[in-house]
Amino acid sequence: MVTDLASQVLAVPGHEIGMDVPLTLLGLDSVLATRFRERVRRELGVEVPVRSLLGPGTLLDLTTELRSAATV
Repeated sequence: MVTDLASQVLAVPGHEIGMDVPLTLLGLDSVLATRFRERVRRELGVEVPVRSLLGPGTLLDLTTELRSAATV
């Protein structure tokens, strides 16, 4: 699900998105990070700070963070 959202926001085919590649290397910038955050909030019901998307984090890191937030 997170890969699908990232694929849609970044306009990158899902099969080209590696779970261990930093999101910024996939083309995520501050505008796209805001859009991605809103999609995650709307689709998954979890708040994600934009700054956590713009760091060296990967989709794997984000998935771990989302799972932790969902169980709290």
